Amino acid sequence: MDIVRVPYSQNKQRSWLMITTTLPGSPLFINGKGHRLLHASETHVDHIKVVLADWVNQLRALRSPYGKRVSGFLGGPFLSYRIGYSFTGPYDTTAHFHSQPFCTVYPPQLAVASTHALRLIEDRPNKVYEIRLTHGDLLLHNILADDDFRPTGLIDWECAGWMPEYWETASSSRNQFGRMWCWKDILHDAFPKYEDDLTLEYHIQMGYDSN
Repeated sequence: MDIVRVPYSQNKQRSWLMITTTLPGSPLFINGKGHRLLHASETHVDHIKVVLADWVNQLRALRSPYGKRVSGFLGGPFLSYRIGYSFTGPYDTTAHFHSQPFCTVYPPQLAVASTHALRLIEDRPNKVYEIRLTHGDLLLHNILADDDFRPTGLIDWECAGWMPEYWETASSSRNQFGRMWCWKDILHDAFPKYEDDLTLEYHIQMGYDSN
């Protein structure tokens, strides 16, 4: 995955520097125009899966400088549209993160949860999670591709942060996105699999309103 190169400067004083760049291609989903993958072949979609899997793995290979903290990229608060539209955190541990209302299964959902789901809920406070760098909003509208559907870049990194290892998969399958035509198959084949955590996510999102 290519990144923006920050130019070297001998200036030792603190100052702000804004760097902008452009990438070729257009989003795979465009509001008002729709789903570009309607015109893609199976071979095109398979290539997208391979590239996305590689990009996600590159992000996950990086290690947080903030230890076990769940945080934004710079160690402070973070934004997640799975959670809401305002900043939250940071949280010192994943257990602290999972104790928040946005990770809670509420009584109406507990009443209909399976025995397996109830066990997952009970075990989660003691479950050990790795912290991984996460884009946090990895969906079709943030994936650029050229006219031949070859991915060229990821945009809109405002939700990037150091999150529990399953969070990329969870945030990319939130709400209706987990059932979206074609995207649900990309999710299944290109993203790390966390079936137990997605089971919990299903029950959480049935009772949690992120708006």
